[in-house]
Amino acid sequence: MIRKLFSPFAPLTAERIARQQLQQAQQARLEHQAAAEHHKALADMYAAREQRLSQEVRA
Repeated sequence: MIRKLFSPFAPLTAERIARQQLQQAQQARLEHQAAAEHHKALADMYAAREQRLSQEVRA
């Protein structure tokens, strides 16, 4: 019985579908958070670069 529940060939139940969708949503959230952190770092870097270049142009 337990083997049947965890078999990849077990029939898809509403609960199993919901669990898969939850896992997909969690994975997507983590991926988007990582991308957002990367973009934030780039935005901060470009802001600092812009400020540094502005000072150099004025000097």
